[in-house]
Amino acid sequence: MSSSATAEVVLDFPQMPTVPLWRLALARKPGVSAEQTLQPVVARVHTLQVGDSPEYRALCAYPGQGPVPLLWPFVVAAPLQKAALIHPAFPIRLLGMVHLRQTVHAARPIDPTEPLRAEVRLGTWRPARRGIEFDLETVLVDRAEQTVWSGVTTAWSAKGPGHGQDHPRPEVPTLDPTLRVPIEVPADMGRRYGRVARDNNPIHVHALTARPFGFKRAIVHGMWTLSRVVAALGERVQSHGVRLEVCFRKPVYLPDTVALTAAETEGGWAFRVDGTQKTRLFGRVSSG
Repeated sequence: MSSSATAEVVLDFPQMPTVPLWRLALARKPGVSAEQTLQPVVARVHTLQVGDSPEYRALCAYPGQGPVPLLWPFVVAAPLQKAALIHPAFPIRLLGMVHLRQTVHAARPIDPTEPLRAEVRLGTWRPARRGIEFDLETVLVDRAEQTVWSGVTTAWSAKGPGHGQDHPRPEVPTLDPTLRVPIEVPADMGRRYGRVARDNNPIHVHALTARPFGFKRAIVHGMWTLSRVVAALGERVQSHGVRLEVCFRKPVYLPDTVALTAAETEGGWAFRVDGTQKTRLFGRVSSG
């Protein structure tokens, strides 16, 4: 079921691929059947520079200068992630997936111009109560073969056999906050962030294009909300030797105003983002 086949599909690109939205929309995938073993898919770019983006910094409220923002490599690697996800060997359609959890580990600061290798890997799945979950691993490696940045994206899809059993969800932390920050979410943030992140999924664009996917209005990208959290934490978050873990609980609709609360813990900070009596996301950032 969740074990990987031995043979893997390797996609080598000379530069970051371009994956147009129509390819995502038209991709026909059968989904996963019980006891199916997936063929691993690996997508790589052997030399790239992550660069920097003043527009990304402005949209997420990062300082105009300084180390590459913690979550910027995720944006840079997104086309490579999409290339792996739409490959015929991976039987789950990208549109309709839900981002459940994200972990990030930054080993050291990244120079925007240094040459790095980017690699994305997927190929295992596990049943959820309804549908399935799978992990997408992303790494950036320097010339010394040291991993400087890594992330694991856990996503959910309805296109697979669930186990039908209730299981405990991660508990939302109760915080005694030392930091409270309101976060304004403008109505056009889905479109603005989508242009920078090259993620124009229809659920982020307009209510009319979001409703077929089960949303009453368009929603902002979860990684934008998380980036706003990291930016608001500011110097409390190290630029290197840092680990970030987050659970996405509910979407943030456009427009909205949500509230970040954070509390210092041993070795880091715990945080949550709430709106209209519901927690949208929660997590922890720590050294390590």
